[in-house]
Amino acid sequence: MAPPIVVHQQPPLPEDKRLLHTSESVLAEARSRFPIMGTPIPPDRRLHTMLPLATTGGAVLFNCILKRPTVEWMFLDGQWLCGAESMKEAFSRELRLLRTVKPHLNVVGFLGVVDDMGLLIEKIDGFSLDTRLYNRSTISLHLKTQWVNQIIEGLCHIHSFLLGHGDISLGNILVTTENRIKIIDFGNSSRNGERVFPGTVPFEAPEVRKSNMVDPILADAYAFGVLVLFIDAILPRETIEIKVGSAIHFSALVQRYVRPVQTRTRVHLSHRMPDA
Repeated sequence: MAPPIVVHQQPPLPEDKRLLHTSESVLAEARSRFPIMGTPIPPDRRLHTMLPLATTGGAVLFNCILKRPTVEWMFLDGQWLCGAESMKEAFSRELRLLRTVKPHLNVVGFLGVVDDMGLLIEKIDGFSLDTRLYNRSTISLHLKTQWVNQIIEGLCHIHSFLLGHGDISLGNILVTTENRIKIIDFGNSSRNGERVFPGTVPFEAPEVRKSNMVDPILADAYAFGVLVLFIDAILPRETIEIKVGSAIHFSALVQRYVRPVQTRTRVHLSHRMPDA
């Protein structure tokens, strides 16, 4: 007879642990860790890229999402472990970028911080680029080119504020129902001279795990080049090794960025692809 399976249940989280790190304390730390860079963006300006849901007597309604930090505890080897510090860092970096970067059609809109609740951001009616590429429908070269050019424009806008995204990948690019690109998720963002955190493989630049002195804008450029390879050739989702020769229509653009860091070129608007 086989021995009985013993299931070890996680003990209840002690109250003192639960109160040590809360969603409110994570958000408070995020608000204080980085000062606002530049002039604060006026409320009306923050709504510039967002379409109203409806207009009623004396009010305009917008469809938004509240992004709230969550604190997760795990009981391992007799100890309670918590990811609150990494959550504080991610929310701090995201909030700094959202407060700094002026509104742009290809960057998710940010309205502000709602008391101790979370970050109020634009609700996007669409799907991730990952979903759009692999839903078995045919994507024209013209549409691919439109997507690539919009990604360049959104990235250039972010980079103009001396910030790098830090995790450009299929999951962090959304495509609206009108085929407008929206760049999201800035928890890995950084300035030059700060630590650049590892991103999503295979979009992560090789130097990120090898050096503490990484230019975050150049790291974004590498990730962008790999992203274009996926858009162009619809590479298998499980691809973890990139070969520049995989590109067909976008090879000239990709090769500008998928190079050793010493010779890599920054993303710039003048590198737009001609519309197909």
